[in-house]
Amino acid sequence: MIRRDNLIFRSRLIDDTEIATKNPVMLEILDTAKMIAKANLPVLISGESGTGKELMARFIHDSSPRAGGSFIAFNAGAIPDSILESELFGYEKGAFTGADTNKPGYFELADRGTLFLDEIGDISRSMQVKLLRSLETNKFFKVGGTKEIEVDIRIIAATNKDLKKEVEANRFRHDLFYRLGAMNIHLPPLRERRGDIPLLVEKFLAAERERKKVDGDAIKRLMAYLWPGNIRELKNIIQRAVILCKNETLTIKDLPLELQNPVETAWTAPTSTIHELEKEHIKGVIKQVDGHKGKASQILGIDPKTLYRKMKEYGLE
Repeated sequence: MIRRDNLIFRSRLIDDTEIATKNPVMLEILDTAKMIAKANLPVLISGESGTGKELMARFIHDSSPRAGGSFIAFNAGAIPDSILESELFGYEKGAFTGADTNKPGYFELADRGTLFLDEIGDISRSMQVKLLRSLETNKFFKVGGTKEIEVDIRIIAATNKDLKKEVEANRFRHDLFYRLGAMNIHLPPLRERRGDIPLLVEKFLAAERERKKVDGDAIKRLMAYLWPGNIRELKNIIQRAVILCKNETLTIKDLPLELQNPVETAWTAPTSTIHELEKEHIKGVIKQVDGHKGKASQILGIDPKTLYRKMKEYGLE
């Protein structure tokens, strides 16, 4: 249900699926998502890591006629084909070493519901062929199986890549791209919807079941930050601050060091591009943790794979 009075967009299935916004672009996206939900077509959600693509997928599912069915979320990126195929389609007993029993895959588990495939842009071209066939026919074979299985599912895919460029580079099949992209939704990064930060902070504090508040200076600092990890990073920072804060009000001192330094975090560089600011921020965090990429990815609120990609892109390797 969409309620514009308090700007909360609630998903019916689980408590932590609320989209809090007053951003005009996001409001329009949610209206579009509500209409898309009624159609039984694949949806492709794009946006940077941490912008809430799975949350949007759940919103679409819960707003659709399939709301009573299962919502299955699966990250398809960086998984070997042999494992990915068995996870998606299941396997028969004896199909390979260790296959001691029959196992249903996510396609079967999502029957009459929705299957959300995250990081779709990272799967191999050979798996893209198998996925395309299953999308076109709603049928598949289990690994080691001889019986074709038919299901009734809706696919929602997500990516942080520009799939058009991936198609042009021959890394992603154009037919699969057009099949998945029957309906498209692009989520803006948090830096483009800074007015939502107070609402999101309030939501995350409520999720922690804490009666803590955030003072005005801390809110200003949060709103001046670049947020390379987007909403996921904001959530991680609020959770951390709640644990470490000894008072009822969170202040700047309760924020991570990279937010306490206004020179590195403020959105005040008039001649700098977004990419230049992001590069400097990532560089600063990596320096802060003495080059430990695992710690850096946690602070930034992005997965290590995304951090490596950004480091390569910005020449920070």
